[in-house]
Amino acid sequence: MMVRYYSEHPLTGTALAVIREAKENVFGNQPIDFAEVQTPGPGVLCFGKGHPGAVETLTIPQVTTAPFAVSALTEAFMLIKNPRVSLPPEADINPDPWWDFDTVLAYDIENAPDGSLLTVAVTDGNRIGVWTQDFEEVARALAPCYYLIGHGMKYDTKVIERNTGTTLAQFFDTMIARYTLHPASQGHLDLESVARRVLGAPAWEADIKKYTGTGDNADYSKVPLPRLVEYNAADAWYTFLLYLHLKPLVEHNPAFWFTMRTTWTISHIERVGIAIDLEHVKRLSAELEAETATHRAKLPMDNPGSWMQVLKALGEAGVPVEFKPKGMSTPQWKSRKKMLTRKGVVTGTDEKTLSKLTHIEFVPDLLAWRKATKLRSTYCESYLAKHEDGILYPTYNAHGTSTGRLSSSLPNFQNVPRDPRLRSIFVSRNRENGLFVAADYKNAELRTMAMLSGDEAMQALFQPGMPDYFDSTIPVAFPEVTYDDYMALKESDPDEAKEMRTLLKTVIFGLSYNRQAPAIAEALGVSVEYAQSVIDNYLNGFPKLKAWRARVEEAALNPDKRDFLVTPFGKRFESEVVTDNNRQSVINAALAFLPQSTASDICVDAASRILPQLPDGVFLVGLVHDMHGYDVTDPDKLPELVAILEREMPAAGARVFGDAVPFMVDIEIGRSWGEHD
Repeated sequence: MMVRYYSEHPLTGTALAVIREAKENVFGNQPIDFAEVQTPGPGVLCFGKGHPGAVETLTIPQVTTAPFAVSALTEAFMLIKNPRVSLPPEADINPDPWWDFDTVLAYDIENAPDGSLLTVAVTDGNRIGVWTQDFEEVARALAPCYYLIGHGMKYDTKVIERNTGTTLAQFFDTMIARYTLHPASQGHLDLESVARRVLGAPAWEADIKKYTGTGDNADYSKVPLPRLVEYNAADAWYTFLLYLHLKPLVEHNPAFWFTMRTTWTISHIERVGIAIDLEHVKRLSAELEAETATHRAKLPMDNPGSWMQVLKALGEAGVPVEFKPKGMSTPQWKSRKKMLTRKGVVTGTDEKTLSKLTHIEFVPDLLAWRKATKLRSTYCESYLAKHEDGILYPTYNAHGTSTGRLSSSLPNFQNVPRDPRLRSIFVSRNRENGLFVAADYKNAELRTMAMLSGDEAMQALFQPGMPDYFDSTIPVAFPEVTYDDYMALKESDPDEAKEMRTLLKTVIFGLSYNRQAPAIAEALGVSVEYAQSVIDNYLNGFPKLKAWRARVEEAALNPDKRDFLVTPFGKRFESEVVTDNNRQSVINAALAFLPQSTASDICVDAASRILPQLPDGVFLVGLVHDMHGYDVTDPDKLPELVAILEREMPAAGARVFGDAVPFMVDIEIGRSWGEHD
């Protein structure tokens, strides 16, 4: 058999090894002749985007780096072996709904920038209907149906609900199914990309962008209606075909059904939104603007946002710098930059580089200017532009990270700094006497590691009545100091005690990402040897934790042992390509994956079970990795909420690990997230 291929990049040794593995997955030992062609065309394996009819897959650089590269190429070879695309039939326009309540249906919507519906497409795999009007009637006809399918359907259900007042079921999301199978495939989850690579579908949206534009400004109301109907029909059709393909692959996968269940929870959070204190935001914006002006006045360059001007100013201040020479290729420059960095020559102006140059007079002001500028833009100007009557409506993604954690945007609730000025933005919508409640798991990831590793010594430190975990582990990391000595030091020399605790916390949290002694030493201004001794002491104090970490590292590099990297919720670590260049990053990601994903899912599971129990006047408004945020508009309901949280949040940990280590919760109550009693 011959496989014709096209690539704009040469096939490297690493790429050939990945291609060979994928080929064997499909063709086994069958001899295959690979013939390069100069132009992509029908039936050609195209490494990258190509001619209509070509079998598209990753580019060669992606083949050598993407964690799901073997699977992606396996899918491509499957399409070459068994082409299976089925083109959509012509859609009926505004038909009478024809389905029964138990019909399996895929649907998709198109909407204008203001959120108003433009079209709704529905298919049962035989017939397609597209509605350009009577959306309330269509939504009512879909409402009794349980087996509804969509691709990123959380968004579609939200738009339909806002337009019609009808909430639809979310039975099977093909985007979540794809993510479940390939959690490292972020950026490759849009419907057309998945359908083309899995089904061999044509590029049905190729001409749409010329009407809509791209990005956040895309406007589908500009598409001629006949073309929009055709496009929407194809979306629904290929969503249904993806369902037929993906359902057998995930129907017994607990991670998929867990994510589908929790999608309802995050859909609720998106619909409810989170209140912000507009007056506080405006004051904070003014304060940060004044800060930026103060620091800006002390800077020597005209535009501190220009890296070229900053680099030039550093050179004028006596720092050895070098710009990229004209005509030098990017790969050559990358190689030269590494050499220059080793010699102390500055070639960039990122924060890490500038933090080592704070002895230069203007650098502290530049760093402060950047920080204040970013805070004002992210947490003030953006919120003021996006709020609706003092409410922000965030978007949560169950498929946003390779660690299995949720991600969110507008606001990115997960990444709000612990600055009280910023967290005080978030309040109850009852501005007179409402309350904001933050329910936070205590050391959730550490408790998770204690259970995953089976380390009894570590588990013992999380028992009820035990002192703070970090205080308890001071004698482990610093054997010359007893617990009583450390507690006395906190009284006699709190600064020294704080330094010890800071070093220990940096080590412990750094180990979650496999942070090594040189990085820790640099961050804290201690010797590498001293940092390494603390790491060694800590790990030697918990031998089963140390052994568990070694097993994680081994499993990250050995595909035959990859089943070890599965969370109690069924989520899998994905890294199919390990090379000398990415070996360490793969290990680091694997060490972070198990505790982060598990702790996050415990938190989300608790929220899903708490949501139906909330009394009137209490709303779940935010999720961070191990924290819930609640808006209590009726303060009389606070005791009931606290009782629910104290019961259900520890129970979520117990459902996973039993009662060997309780998952304790801190509940903070105040007028805002940043102000607690």
